[in-house]
Amino acid sequence: MAKNPNKIRAKRVASDYVIDIIMIVTIVLVLVLTLYPFLNSLAISLNDSNDTTLGGLTIYPRKFTWRNYELVFTNQKIWMAYFITIARTVIGTVGGVLITGMLAFAISRTNLVGKKVYAMLCLIPMYFGGGLMPTYFLILNLGLKNNFLVYIIPALVNLWNMILMRSYFQSLPEALEESAL
Repeated sequence: MAKNPNKIRAKRVASDYVIDIIMIVTIVLVLVLTLYPFLNSLAISLNDSNDTTLGGLTIYPRKFTWRNYELVFTNQKIWMAYFITIARTVIGTVGGVLITGMLAFAISRTNLVGKKVYAMLCLIPMYFGGGLMPTYFLILNLGLKNNFLVYIIPALVNLWNMILMRSYFQSLPEALEESAL
């Protein structure tokens, strides 16, 4: 009677166990080294400020207190910072998808006059950025210094995402556009 090939197991030798132990130790070491900074930051945030100034490395608070979080969350500036972060994310994401999508759709059309020129005008800045100083002067001349829109306008068009969207729009059959019209 023939043995089932799925049930045949190779015998393990001592070197297999040594390699397993080395891999487990390495994984545990990487896990500890990765988690320690986060645990230390959490411990410091939950520790009494006078005790924290004494220093030392720890992963648990020596004198537990919620006072640090009370101080942070009763400050009105933190709520304004959260509002700006959320507004920037929502407005920037929606605006970026809309503007990038419109540009990608326009460049994907075969009947667009000057399509290659527009594509090159998009590709050149993707590979060769102007640099920090020209970008700063552009923002300054547009009146975006100390303005909320400085977070939104420069990031409205992502050229790499435009290329991906253009490729998708080009893959759509022309019959779909004709039926929509």
